[in-house]
Amino acid sequence: MKGLRMTFGVVLLAMAAEGPLGLTDAVAGERDDQIVAIKENVFDFNAKAFDKRVGDADWDQAKYNVDNMDAAIKKIQKLDPDYDVSKLAKRFDDAKRQLAAHRAKVQRGAAHDKQARAMKRKHRVAISLVEDLNTGTENRYGTPRQEREIKKIVRALHDLGDVERLCKDDALNHPACELAAKRKTIAKAVLDHDLELFVAERVKAIKGFQEALATDGTITSESSALFDTATLSDKLSARYTELGAFADSPVPIERFAPILEAAKAFAAEFPKAERVSRLPKGFAAAPKTVVADVKATFRDANVKRVVIRKSWNVAVNDFRIPVKRDTAGAALLQHPGESFCRLKRFLAVQVYKGGKYGVVHVDLFRPEYQVCSCK
Repeated sequence: MKGLRMTFGVVLLAMAAEGPLGLTDAVAGERDDQIVAIKENVFDFNAKAFDKRVGDADWDQAKYNVDNMDAAIKKIQKLDPDYDVSKLAKRFDDAKRQLAAHRAKVQRGAAHDKQARAMKRKHRVAISLVEDLNTGTENRYGTPRQEREIKKIVRALHDLGDVERLCKDDALNHPACELAAKRKTIAKAVLDHDLELFVAERVKAIKGFQEALATDGTITSESSALFDTATLSDKLSARYTELGAFADSPVPIERFAPILEAAKAFAAEFPKAERVSRLPKGFAAAPKTVVADVKATFRDANVKRVVIRKSWNVAVNDFRIPVKRDTAGAALLQHPGESFCRLKRFLAVQVYKGGKYGVVHVDLFRPEYQVCSCK
């Protein structure tokens, strides 16, 4: 029995020497060839699967196929170092390059998205404003903009120049890039639209000033600027200088001709207005304290007369006790170098103090004045 065990052990050692599980070299080689063939099929299957998944943009599974192709080549080379894997390696390298190109594209896309977000954060106000201009909501109420609004638009358009440079330098794909590229066209459209509204609005306003001057001689700070034609012309030109330059469309002074003509017609009414006496009737001479307030306010003017209305408006508290009273007043003033007078309206006030009213003083002057004669 012991001899049998020894004989069996020798046989096992011999089989082990010949190959795995006692196979001969020939049998082992045949088995390796079969595995190589299997691995070739595995490689081919994954190569075809890779092409399909690339077509389906299924890049996660495509990477899985590339890994399997790599593993198949390495197994073949291990089993048969003399096997020519050049064709397989070429297909694998092509697949690997496609995968690497996709990864680079994704990384570039992520970087571009990050840059686009940063760009939008930096210029979000400008982008939003120009988007509104581009969609035709540049003027919802049909009225011209204030000068500060025009300056704000010009700044926004200039900011989009920075956006355009970022888009070109980094090949960004963002809606703001298209917006930035057409900003000069947008500027021209805004300029033409606002200019038309502005001219029409100013002509209408000046006609209103002319009517007020003809009716009661009223002059406001805005209407008084119409007498200086040269300054008015410069101011009109300056309004659209920046926007016109940005749009490559400077605005000639001729575009403002209707405004300048209306200003001349307004000025022509002035001689008529200055011949009319406008000192209010039924008013009495103002107290000395009120006259003193008027002279202190208009130190350079010759104070001709100061009057106040005889009746008072009384303000009371919750207990019906007077707090103060006020009345209207008017001062006839002649400024140096002027042949006419200005009638300046004001409010006079008396504060109630312990059973009687205090001293009368001017509370406030109205901003406008009336052109009139000095009689």
